[in-house]
Amino acid sequence: MSCEKDWVDITSALLTPVIAIVGICIAILQWRINRSRFRHELFEKRYAIYEATLLYLGQLIRNAKMDDIERVTFLQNTKGAFVLFDDNIVQYLKIIDDKSIQLHLYQSQKRHENEAEILKWIGNQLKEIELVFKGQLKVE
Repeated sequence: MSCEKDWVDITSALLTPVIAIVGICIAILQWRINRSRFRHELFEKRYAIYEATLLYLGQLIRNAKMDDIERVTFLQNTKGAFVLFDDNIVQYLKIIDDKSIQLHLYQSQKRHENEAEILKWIGNQLKEIELVFKGQLKVE
């Protein structure tokens, strides 16, 4: 009888630490799931900005001119970049916007050599954009 009472006492004593350990394991798993979900959501938001930039560059090359509506759409789609990306990407997006404004200015002034230079730069960005965004678009 004494052996059964000892067994009940030991089991009772171990129950609280076992429950605590199980609770800690569940908390760790929830933390890992939330971290993965956060990274996934961050990737989706970053990728949307990447796609908006790629689309705008493509439109600039295809039309060989800056359209105000397309520019406003680009600015709206990339307005949150300063929160999601480092300063290099934010500065890169600003340069793209500045170049598109320069393209519009050169076209209105009929400065075709400068216009061609800007279009060439924009065409090169279609190749280089992956390198610029590469480190920021990884899902780890």
